[in-house]
Amino acid sequence: MERITLLTFFEGVSSRIKCWISPKNIISGLGLQIPDLFYFNSQSQNVARRKWYLTNKSLLLFFLVSLLGLTSSIAQTFPPASSCTSKDLLLVKASVPTTPCETCDPKSDVTKALTVAINNKTGSVRTAFAFWATLKILNADGSTYSTTSIKGCFGPVPKNATTSFLYGNITYPCGKTLQLINIWEAWTTSNANENCDFLNVNTSTINPKCGIEPLLSIIAGVDASFDVTGATCTSLGSIKVTPYGGTGPYTVQKGNEIPVSVPIGGYKTFDVGPGEYTFTLKDANNCLVGVSRSRIVAQINNLTAPATSTAQPLCSTSTGTVTVTSPIGAGYTYSNGGSYQTSPIFTISAGTSATYNITYKNSTGCTSPASAATITSPAALAASSSAGTISCNGGTTTVSVSATGGTAPYSGTGSK
Repeated sequence: MERITLLTFFEGVSSRIKCWISPKNIISGLGLQIPDLFYFNSQSQNVARRKWYLTNKSLLLFFLVSLLGLTSSIAQTFPPASSCTSKDLLLVKASVPTTPCETCDPKSDVTKALTVAINNKTGSVRTAFAFWATLKILNADGSTYSTTSIKGCFGPVPKNATTSFLYGNITYPCGKTLQLINIWEAWTTSNANENCDFLNVNTSTINPKCGIEPLLSIIAGVDASFDVTGATCTSLGSIKVTPYGGTGPYTVQKGNEIPVSVPIGGYKTFDVGPGEYTFTLKDANNCLVGVSRSRIVAQINNLTAPATSTAQPLCSTSTGTVTVTSPIGAGYTYSNGGSYQTSPIFTISAGTSATYNITYKNSTGCTSPASAATITSPAALAASSSAGTISCNGGTTTVSVSATGGTAPYSGTGSK
């Protein structure tokens, strides 16, 4: 009987197992026999794999039913931290060996052994602890250089202790920032037989599976984490700098300003306007050359368009006006498309009809969105007349007078 491989997936993620078991059960319930749909387990690189097989006669039905569960399968790939039933074991530290004031060629790659530390706060030894994560490498400005999926399993993990385990070598460009993100953690019971080899082919016994803190900085020398808040038109932004690695305490220098001391586990917040800022980090060794990092504070425009009123020019008034009614006060300047002025009133000469884009700036230099104001100048007033012929002396006729321009209704007088 011909069989077709439909998919291969990692069974190390329980939510995927659950999502794909469901279609299998549905198909079985619809009358398909085991020879029509089956699987086998295999093992590669310490991760259990499961392959599903389907006969040709069942192919179409499998696709139809599988599509029903596909959305939920993808959505459950990374459960939220709230899905953890406990946090008895945690990955609390990751580091590579460094020396004080260590230097390297910025254009070269560095290969070092990664060590991870696992905290077991329970009163029993756990025979296996596994994690899945993304190794994220950042440039000096905080942008992403690369991301790579990594995983590991360690054990036994002693009770009531934080224990370090050697993960193995990782390679990264010199001087980059290293992070673990999208971390999953899982561990077994205290059963001595449930070790990493056992888990690789029996992943459903891992209890519990957790999505935890989204980020863990890998200590690879002196560095810092940065929390950046954008500047608005009414308030400054901020950059929170938290040094780590090396030997504390630390100094943080913004640009050419005087360095600021930061204790171990502490941070320094800088209130700044929009722009790019460079920081130099040093630890207690006070190395000749510090670690340079930069961050950009974005400008967030939270101003609203101005409110305006208009006065149209009339025949008796040779000018019209556009007046900004809000906001007004000290620190604001206004424009109708030209230069900015302190007065919120714009005088428009008669004879020109146009729409003006009215904006304002506040004391920090932010420019508001525009409000449209239209000035319509009246056409010049003109009169014309026509009359019939008077055929004889003393006769009469009718004189008709019409007007254009200006604003109706019209009035007037006449004389002979």
